[in-house]
Amino acid sequence: MEMGLAARTAEALAHDVRIALQFDPIVEEDAIGVLVEDGVVTLTGYVESLREAVAAERAVKRVDGVRSIANGLHVKTRNERTDTTAACRGTDRNPA
Repeated sequence: MEMGLAARTAEALAHDVRIALQFDPIVEEDAIGVLVEDGVVTLTGYVESLREAVAAERAVKRVDGVRSIANGLHVKTRNERTDTTAACRGTDRNPA
């Protein structure tokens, strides 16, 4: 079965998605996990605002080869501690 242009590998698509997130000025890409399977991109992690979650999804939609997006991003509430925050406090480091 031929799909027109050669199907992109999951690794190549994930790389391009991460680049798109990196270049979006609203998105803090370090806090976002990217999983790709059959052109479906799953975003995971915690973001600071709904605006950032929407911006991340829009950035991913612009990437060639993305068939669908599962946005599993969670918006942190004020004073919410994530595992990263707790781990950094345990080592006297400031979380990013």
